[in-house]
Amino acid sequence: MIAMDWSTLAPTALGGALALGGGFLGQWWGERRAVARERRDREHEQAVWARQQRRDAYAEFSSAFHRDYDTVVAMNVAGDEPDFEFFSSLYNRLSRVKVFGSVEADAIAEEMFENLMSYSGTSAEMPTRRVQESLDRFIRQARRDLGVPD
Repeated sequence: MIAMDWSTLAPTALGGALALGGGFLGQWWGERRAVARERRDREHEQAVWARQQRRDAYAEFSSAFHRDYDTVVAMNVAGDEPDFEFFSSLYNRLSRVKVFGSVEADAIAEEMFENLMSYSGTSAEMPTRRVQESLDRFIRQARRDLGVPD
């Protein structure tokens, strides 16, 4: 029987095991970093999408409120009263503010909607100062929510 010289085989086997282990470790580490990067990218995309939805909800509500406010003032002057369907477009936009807007913006928008409904069809003069103040508060809150500097 021939004696085996383990002194050359052991370092070679150890070197091979370390190379395989290093390869697996490098692959695992790279995959972990890639998953973390994908997660950050996905979170960023979701944040951008949510911000765009919020911006659109605020802009649509503000635009619809201006349009309906002008119409209600004209109808009040003429002595007409809008039907319930008249407010459905504005209410749909208010619903988007409820979903995508902040709690503060939602409360202000709801107050604006209720004020407009309560003054429609009345012969009383629409308190334009009160409406303008609530609209200004809504715009300030929207700017705050969207990170737009004053």
